[in-house]
Amino acid sequence: MPTLLVVVGAYFLPVPIHAGLFRAQVSLHNALLNMSQALNSSTANLTNATKVASEGLPGPYDPQEQRYLNSLRLIPHEFQKAVYLFNTMDKDRNGELSAVEFSQGLSIEAPGAAGAGKYFFPSLAEGGSILKPHQFYRFFALAVTTPPEFAWQDGERAQLSSYLQDDKAKLLRLFISYDADSNDAVSEAELQCGFNNTLLQGVRAAKIPVSNLFETRREMKFAEEDFRDFTRGSDSATTGLGLVEFVKLGKEAKRKAYAPMSGSQSYQVFGCFTMFFLVCMNA
Repeated sequence: MPTLLVVVGAYFLPVPIHAGLFRAQVSLHNALLNMSQALNSSTANLTNATKVASEGLPGPYDPQEQRYLNSLRLIPHEFQKAVYLFNTMDKDRNGELSAVEFSQGLSIEAPGAAGAGKYFFPSLAEGGSILKPHQFYRFFALAVTTPPEFAWQDGERAQLSSYLQDDKAKLLRLFISYDADSNDAVSEAELQCGFNNTLLQGVRAAKIPVSNLFETRREMKFAEEDFRDFTRGSDSATTGLGLVEFVKLGKEAKRKAYAPMSGSQSYQVFGCFTMFFLVCMNA
């Protein structure tokens, strides 16, 4: 009833008042329409700007993205570039790269890394025939990413401050070559298997700069003996060596492998040679 009275009252209002209310309603409608159009325009501009900013970087979300960002030290933009390259090269859309797709795709999409690809594929591919996304990301970090594009985890740059940017990249490439499962830690088994493994051979054959830590079997002997000492007190104590611990172990192994002999050791060696000489003289 009150609503009906308001409507009837409005109907019988004097014409000037009724016309004024009508004009007010029209003005309000026009204002709301203009606001709506402005909002739609802003939304469209934002959408277009987003498309431009991300142009060339399509690809589905990888649920393990953060893992690869950490273990391969890839910044988000570089990781998305790796995802994009993989999806572009995967012509049959089956989620893996054949040797042909890999070779032809690199020659078109990343010609600078095409030469390295032939050295990497046999050591990274499952069964030597197909490359999965995570294996391609590892290749990307080793063969495509340049030193300025690597991302460092908290504290790493401070602890590796004695190394120049290019030298830190060499250390990281060696670490990635040893870290077979890309979990950002080198286990004892990975350390033992990593020495001169086929991937590391491929890195060196492709002339990609890599650190010379753990270069000889003598160094590896000391590294394997000291492995557990370098995992103690670190966050990676149960899973292996983080990048910084990996570098420290390599430096210590190299120091021990080529440290000058102490006086007592020199005396013992000299004594052995003297005894051998005397025995030969008396024979």
